[in-house]
Amino acid sequence: TSMGTRTGAVAGINGDYFDINATGQPTGGIVRDGRLLKSAKPGFNAELGVRADGSMVIGPQPYTGTVTDGGASHAITSVNTVGDLAGGISRITSDLGQATVAPATLVLGHRDGATLTVDGVRTGVTSLPALTAGQEALAGAGSGAGGQWLAANVHEGDTLTLDEQTPQLTQMVSGATVLVKDGHAYKDPAGTPPGGKNPSRNPETAIGLSKDGRHATFVVLDGRGGE
Repeated sequence: TSMGTRTGAVAGINGDYFDINATGQPTGGIVRDGRLLKSAKPGFNAELGVRADGSMVIGPQPYTGTVTDGGASHAITSVNTVGDLAGGISRITSDLGQATVAPATLVLGHRDGATLTVDGVRTGVTSLPALTAGQEALAGAGSGAGGQWLAANVHEGDTLTLDEQTPQLTQMVSGATVLVKDGHAYKDPAGTPPGGKNPSRNPETAIGLSKDGRHATFVVLDGRGGE
C-alpha cells in the first residue's frame, strides 16, 4: 500500500518474484519510465510491457549488446543480472546496488553516451560495489569467457564503445508464466508455474490483455482458503 500511495496509483498488485535473500531485485526484467533497470531472461515469455503509445504487450523482450575495446569485441549478455556472470558479461549500473558474486572480473568506469571510460580493472572480485550516478561497470565470471576477455583486453584508461538494443518500452515487469495465448490455453515452455515443484494454494495474480493491447484485466485469486 505504501508504494501505491507514494506513486499515486489507483490500484496495486504483486508483480514478479524477487531475490529475497540477496539483492532484493526482481528475478525477471524491469523497465521504469523508459529506463532498463534489469534485462529480461532470454526467450522468457511472461514479460508485461507498456509501449510509448500506451498500449500493452505480453511476450519476450530481448536484450543484446556488444562492448568494443580497440579491435576486440565481446557480447554483453545482460544488464544488472549477476546470476548471468558465468556465461557472459553483464553491464552493471547504479540501479543494482551492492551484490555478492562468484569470483569475477570487474571493469569500473564512468559512462558518457555510448562510451565507458575505464577507471580500473579488478580480478577475483566477490562483491560488486554500489555504484553512484554516472558510474557503470562490466562484470564477468573470472572462470568464464566474458570475465577472461575483460581481464585480457581491458585496461585502466581505455575507452570502450557500448552498443545495445533494448526493449522499446516505457514500463516492463515480469511474471511467472503465460497461461493463455491467442485466446487458447498455453503451456509455456519458458515459464515457472506458481509454487514450482511443490505448489501450494497461495494467492496468485494474473493479467490478461485484449488483442489490441488497449485493455487489461487484472485478476487476483485468493489462496489458503481450503479446497
